[in-house]
Amino acid sequence: MDKTMKLRIIYGTIFLIALWMGITFLRRIMGGMDNRRTQNDAAHYEMMSNMYKGAPRERGHIVFLGDDTTEALNFQKLLPSMFILNRGIASDTTEGVLNRLGEVVSLTPSKLFILIGANDIANGLSTQATADNIKKIVEQVKEDTPKTRIYLQGLLPSRTRERPDAKVRDLNHKLQFVAMEAECTYIDLFPAFTSGSRLNWDYSLDGLHLTDAGVAKWLEYLKPYLEEEITDDEEELY
Repeated sequence: MDKTMKLRIIYGTIFLIALWMGITFLRRIMGGMDNRRTQNDAAHYEMMSNMYKGAPRERGHIVFLGDDTTEALNFQKLLPSMFILNRGIASDTTEGVLNRLGEVVSLTPSKLFILIGANDIANGLSTQATADNIKKIVEQVKEDTPKTRIYLQGLLPSRTRERPDAKVRDLNHKLQFVAMEAECTYIDLFPAFTSGSRLNWDYSLDGLHLTDAGVAKWLEYLKPYLEEEITDDEEELY
C-alpha cells in the first residue's frame, strides 16, 4: 500500500469519526430541545386550562374548541358582533381536550366548533386512534349538553413533515363518519385552503399556522354555520 493510499484511509477514518461525533452531538441538542418543548407545552396547557376554569361561566354562547389555530383567534376583534368563547390551547391534542372537556360542557354552548387532531398526527398517534378520541369528545358533549349544536371541522392542509397531507386526508375521511354517526355537522375545510392540492401559501405563515388572510378565509367559510339560527327548543337549554 503506497503512502497516498494510507493517507486517504487515515483522513477518511478521521472524517467518519468527526461525522459520527457531530451527529451524536446534534441528536443530544435536539433531544434537549424536544424535552424543553414538551415541558413548555405542558406548562402552557396547565396555565390556559386554569385560566379557562377561573373565567366567568358564560353559558349558552358559541364556543371554539381546539389547539394553536383556535387559540390564536381574537374573536372580539375578528367578529365583534358575535359573543364567542375561545377554548383553544396551543399544542393541544385530542387527549388534552378530553381531559378538559368538563369545563367546556359546563358552558352549555349553543354551538360548539371543534378543530383538533393535527398535533396528534405530529406526535405519531394513528389517525384511527385520533378519530376514536374525537368520537369520545363528541359523544361526551352530546351526553352532557345534548342541545348543543356540534360542528366538527376537518383538519386544514399542512406543508409540515410531521403532518403529511395523506394522514390529514385520512383523518378527515374518518371524521366524516364520526359526524355522520353522531348526527352532527361536518365542515370540510381542506379544499378551501389548497392550491393545486397543497396548502396555499397565501394562507399560511410556516406551512401550518394561518396568516391573517388564512384566518379571514376560515371565518368566512364558517360564516353560514355561525349565523345559523338556534331553534326555540334549543334555546330552552339556556
